Amino acid sequence: MKRTTIKDLARQFGVNPSTISRALNNHPDVGEDLKNRVQTLANQLGYRPNRLAASFRNRRSRLIGLIVPQVNMFFFPSIIKGVEDIARAKGYSLIVLHSSDSLEREIENVQICFENNIDGLLVALTRETQNLEHFDLLREAETPIVFFDKILEDPNQQAVVIDDFEAAATLAQTFRETGCKRIAGVLGDPNLNITQKRRSGFEYALRDYPAELRFVNADSAAQSRVKMQELLASGFAPDGLFTMSDETLLGAVAAIEGNENGLPKCHIACFSDGLLPNYLNVHMTYVQHSGYEIGQTAMALLHEQICRETVLPVSNIVQMPTTLIRI
Repeated sequence: MKRTTIKDLARQFGVNPSTISRALNNHPDVGEDLKNRVQTLANQLGYRPNRLAASFRNRRSRLIGLIVPQVNMFFFPSIIKGVEDIARAKGYSLIVLHSSDSLEREIENVQICFENNIDGLLVALTRETQNLEHFDLLREAETPIVFFDKILEDPNQQAVVIDDFEAAATLAQTFRETGCKRIAGVLGDPNLNITQKRRSGFEYALRDYPAELRFVNADSAAQSRVKMQELLASGFAPDGLFTMSDETLLGAVAAIEGNENGLPKCHIACFSDGLLPNYLNVHMTYVQHSGYEIGQTAMALLHEQICRETVLPVSNIVQMPTTLIRI
């Protein structure tokens, strides 16, 4: 028979697992009525606390786990530096693990973090991740978790993101201003929440604008170049280019510059950490979102939870500011 967990009890009451944990541990922040109802249901379902997980939680390691889907020259190095700067200032060491965008590797990394008795975890999810159940191992040990950048729509999470929908809509407006009529969009994996929001925001802002939109999906700079080359070879000659990351920007620009017919009047608008656009010999508009600041903010939020400095709501989604820059 499947062992009853804190998450099972939380689902019954429609609250955060941390609320159930506080109720079971007679925390003063939880009302007596809820404490009694939680304890009654726990007894009925045969809930028994995970003593191993609890013992792990009670021994501080001063270690922070950081799981990222990939480590390349774009965005995530800035994230790692932002996290590490705050972690070191607070007296923590950092374990950086990459999942290679594989759910299996992500699950293995969660296990590694548990076995190393981390004090908290920061995660950008893989493209294969459909739910957060594999994080229950840490959640039952009351190990705080903060998700960032690539997240799921889950009510029981703390996360640091940007407003992807609104930022994409802002970029879309620049195509109206420049009068583009044939716009190519190079997006990431279509299953990712971040991709869906950015595409939705872009399309919504142009819903009543008479332009032809063509989207392709790419997971790397190399694939972005190939997909853009295929689009150009099909006879579609864009006068506008929208990309959702530095990686897709690099590949798409390379394809355009290598096109025998050239596209000198192509307006480019993209998402960027801000470094790459200054090294490309093209004029563009980009929404700058700092990976370093996201890393700092995520680590600061995680530290608050570790120290229990604040009582966070069931869902706490921190939206970082962005800046529209024209070069």
